[in-house]
Amino acid sequence: MPKTLLEQLPEIVANGRKEAKLILESIEGRHRVSLQTREWVLPAKDSAMQDWISGNARQAHLARHSG
Repeated sequence: MPKTLLEQLPEIVANGRKEAKLILESIEGRHRVSLQTREWVLPAKDSAMQDWISGNARQAHLARHSG
């Protein structure tokens, strides 16, 4: 009969701790983990920012199509 999750819990926790330890050790080493995001998060009602984005998009479009 297979073990219940409750019976497997100590093993699951031990494996999770080992994996977390390995991850933390790799981050502390020479090779740093860095995250990079290229997304902008803007308030929905920020019309000044929307105008800035629209203006930049318009300028980029004109720059591509002017020869």
